[in-house]
Amino acid sequence: MLEKAKSHFKQVLSQEGLQCILVPEWGESDQPAKIYFKSMSALPVKTYSRLVELGSQQTVEAFVDILILRCCDETGKPLFKAVDKTEMLREISPIVVCDIIRQMGEAEKETNTFLNLEHVEKNS
Repeated sequence: MLEKAKSHFKQVLSQEGLQCILVPEWGESDQPAKIYFKSMSALPVKTYSRLVELGSQQTVEAFVDILILRCCDETGKPLFKAVDKTEMLREISPIVVCDIIRQMGEAEKETNTFLNLEHVEKNS
C-alpha cells in the first residue's frame, strides 16, 4: 500500500507543476514580478500541515510565513528564507502580502487544487 501511495504522490508532483501570479508592486515599471508557487496538493505532508495551521491564523505574520514556504522562482528555488521573516514583516507592505495570498488562493480555486480550511478543520 505504501508503494502505491508514494507512486500516487510522485504522479501528483509531476502533473501539478508550478503556478504563477503577477505582483505589479514588486516588478519593474513596465513589467510585474512573477511569483511561482506549488499547489497545495504537490507539497510534502509536513509543509502542507504547516500551511493549514498558518492559513487558519489569518494574520500578516502567518501570511509572511506562507510566502517563505511557498514562493519560488520558475525553477522552484525559494525566493525567501526563514531568516528573511523579520525584515519582511518590517519592510514590505502587508497589503501586498495579503494580496499575494489572495491571488494564490484564487489560482488554486481555478485549478481545483484549493485547500478548504473549514473542511479540513471540521474533519481533523
